[in-house]
Amino acid sequence: MQRSGAEAVVKCLECEGVQFVFGTIGHANLAFFDALHDSSIRLIAMPHEQLAAHAADGYYRASHKTGVVTASIGPGLANTVNGVMDAAADCSAMVVIAGDTPTSYIGTDSFQETSLHYDASQLEILRPVVKRAWQVRHPSTLTQVVSRAFNYAVSGRPGPVLLDVPFDIFSTVQEFDIPDTTKRRASSFRSQGDSSEVERAAELLWQAQRPLLYAGNGVILSEASQELQALAEYLGAPIATTMTAPGVIPTDHPLYGGFTGAVGTQTGNWLAQNADVVLVIGSRLGEMDANSWKPEFFFPVPKVKILQIDIEPTEIGKTYETEVGMVGDAKAILKQMIQAMQTLGEAKAWQSSAWVQALHERKAKWQTLVDSVKKSDALPIELARVVHEVRTALPRDGYVLAGVGPRHLVAQQFDIFEPGTCIINNGHGTMGFSPAAALGVKLAHPDKAVINIVGDGEFRSVSQVLLPAVEHGINVVWLILNNYGFNIIELYQKRHYERLIGTEFKIEGTDQPFNPDFKAMAEAHGAGGIVVNTIEELQKALATALAADKPYVLDVRVTREPRILGSGQWDANRLLPIGFNL
Repeated sequence: MQRSGAEAVVKCLECEGVQFVFGTIGHANLAFFDALHDSSIRLIAMPHEQLAAHAADGYYRASHKTGVVTASIGPGLANTVNGVMDAAADCSAMVVIAGDTPTSYIGTDSFQETSLHYDASQLEILRPVVKRAWQVRHPSTLTQVVSRAFNYAVSGRPGPVLLDVPFDIFSTVQEFDIPDTTKRRASSFRSQGDSSEVERAAELLWQAQRPLLYAGNGVILSEASQELQALAEYLGAPIATTMTAPGVIPTDHPLYGGFTGAVGTQTGNWLAQNADVVLVIGSRLGEMDANSWKPEFFFPVPKVKILQIDIEPTEIGKTYETEVGMVGDAKAILKQMIQAMQTLGEAKAWQSSAWVQALHERKAKWQTLVDSVKKSDALPIELARVVHEVRTALPRDGYVLAGVGPRHLVAQQFDIFEPGTCIINNGHGTMGFSPAAALGVKLAHPDKAVINIVGDGEFRSVSQVLLPAVEHGINVVWLILNNYGFNIIELYQKRHYERLIGTEFKIEGTDQPFNPDFKAMAEAHGAGGIVVNTIEELQKALATALAADKPYVLDVRVTREPRILGSGQWDANRLLPIGFNL
């Protein structure tokens, strides 16, 4: 059958089961947009390519189905960079399909060609942050490359890939072979670990006095929460997590110990500091989660034995020396671990163990401290009280996305009952991720409530998310923490420099605070908007927004002096100069 290259690509996407493509149109992907119009795939047209990438990322995190992004040549592709970097850092499978210079014009400096170092080199823009990039140079290879792109995106550690297509190949009409893309990759990704190493790790954990299971985002990606909980209960080992993986098991489970890091929970950091054997599952052990790798705040190297599970071999031992390093799928290896434990003895009576009892005592003290802020009636409203009210209003299986400002607070204090329903970007930490990612989450689960708790600074930077939300009927609730500033950075600025520069939102030359009228902005776009000044107003606004059949913005006036319950270490405080009392 004769069809265009763009139509052939779309047929491959349909074979792949793609439901949504997020993107912005330009002359170089014009044919691709036209082909999507006649397909079963829903095009989510976005006002900016960065937002398209964030939305596709959110879609993957909520559905574990590969997100697809399209961009035009040059500035179109360049605009995706931050979104792709976030996907790479937090391991989201994404296929970016970009138009490029026509093949016959390569090297002529045609319109928007990137050629400073070599001809038609725009793929270099994304090369540091994608698993693989392909330049299609002939129509005959087009559909084969689509198959390979999806294979790379989901194989091993998931991540973004780039498919760079000259726009004349999109328009070329000829016979294209349309492969069944699902048959061009492994039929199972559940790779098991070496059985002897799994048994050795199980023995070390079994003999430990203070075992700890340390779960990263790899547990969420592998959908291994059930196995993690079963292992914890059989062994009697508490679970601590990274900031991207809260809720790997319900946060009200007696073995859940919170997350680690500079603004981690006191219980999470205490567990990391006092364990004698730790099983790390699907975590890079990055700086923010590992308290800048200081042994007095995190794993007490060399006293602690570290065991590690990761799908990516190069992550094993990258940060810490390991006693046992197991390469494979988290879900599969945890099942092996449970089986190995069962050969060592009956399930341990952990409810009365000194290790677990000590955790419970510390959790009780931590909860008392948290309650002192999250139940505060103070005005302007405490951020912790906002988080508490959202949890009260949101259904048990609803989704919350935390902006880069309030993410620490949400990870600390937002109870999570279903794995994967709290979405936090921690690896790259882009300001602007959460408002757009919420669109993808809602499309993945249209029957679920989706709330984005976001700072006013972040929402100001990407407020155009309201456009596709209204245009495509994506009913997200954005709850804006309005305190007229980049409040998290402001805290560091006060601490180190004792003055504020560029972090307050105010009219220049005055002390008059300034933000746009977020309610009016929402209504101008066709969304709902409510200004909230009191706790009673917040409760009513949440009920209204969650019940509405349209997107909603809640402009919640909050304190400029939030109480952040930090208990860890971030070396930036040592490395930034002037005025910080070490």
